[in-house]
Formats: sequence, C-alpha cells, structure tokens
Amino acid sequence: VTPGTTFMIELDQRLRDYIAKRFTSRNPDNPWKHLRVLYSGVQTPGEGEHKIADYIRFLRSNENYDGKIRHCLYGLDADLFHLALASHEKHIVLFRQEEIKMTAGKPGSNAVSTFIQVDIERLRQYILLEYQPVFDNYPEIDLSALNFRILDDWVFMNFVIGNDFVGDSILFQW
Repeated sequence: VTPGTTFMIELDQRLRDYIAKRFTSRNPDNPWKHLRVLYSGVQTPGEGEHKIADYIRFLRSNENYDGKIRHCLYGLDADLFHLALASHEKHIVLFRQEEIKMTAGKPGSNAVSTFIQVDIERLRQYILLEYQPVFDNYPEIDLSALNFRILDDWVFMNFVIGNDFVGDSILFQW
C-alpha cells in the first residue's frame, strides 16, 4: 500500500467515485447532503495524520473560527497524540483499535475489535498535573499562562526522543 502504485491509484479513484455517488444520490433523506467532505488522496504528499493536523491549524487561523468544533480522529500512529496535543484544540477525541480477537471459525469472520477513546483535553490536564509540584515552589509564576508552552515543550521533547515509543507508552500507562 504505497502511493503511486496501481493499487493506490485505483483505490483513490474508487473513493472519489464513492464520495461523488453519495453526494449525487436522489434520496431526499440523503444524510450526505448536509456534510462537508474533504478528501486528500495520494496526489497530496504527506501522511494522513499530518494532513489532518495541517487542516485543523488552517481552520484555527480563520478569524471566524468556532472553537466549539469537535474533532474525532482514528488511527494507530502515536503521532496523533502529539499532533492533537500541539493543536491546542479543546475538543479532540482519538479512537484507537486496541486489539483484534479471532473467534472460532474462518479467519476474519468473527473478528471482535476493542477500541479505546482518548480525550485529548483530559490527557493535557494529566500531563500538566505532572509538572504542578515543580511550580508549587514558585507561587509567583502563573501556571495557567504557561500551560501551552509546557505542552508544546513536552511534545517537542517527545519528538526528539522518539514519539512513537512515548505515544504508545501513554496508552499502556493510562
């Protein structure tokens, strides 16, 4: 599954066709008619999670941005944790597939998946709680003013030491 391969080019075209078909449905109750779909295929360079983070940053740069927009991201890459934390968005939830269990019978026929949900705002609060004892010794410092700096530095340091390892360890400790 590599960009530029015949498989990915065909998959990209089928996804585009599927989206177009959903929007052109003549069903008067078509739930897609109220949706806004942004599709970023293989022609746009970059990993999917980074494209999503770029789009969220683009939205936030708009002067009419509604800070109540909710984002739900799905993926297995630990980059999602760090990109979501660095976005400074209040309403982001990550879904991850924790495990797939196969039951008796044909492989895949009775697969059961377990998913976990991570509220990024709550994760931010837990990370900041780890630093609270340090700042208790300096009451003159307004910790609320430093929160984003602390989180941005935390994300930066995780990228330096290997964010995939750190991101996956977040799950196991949670």
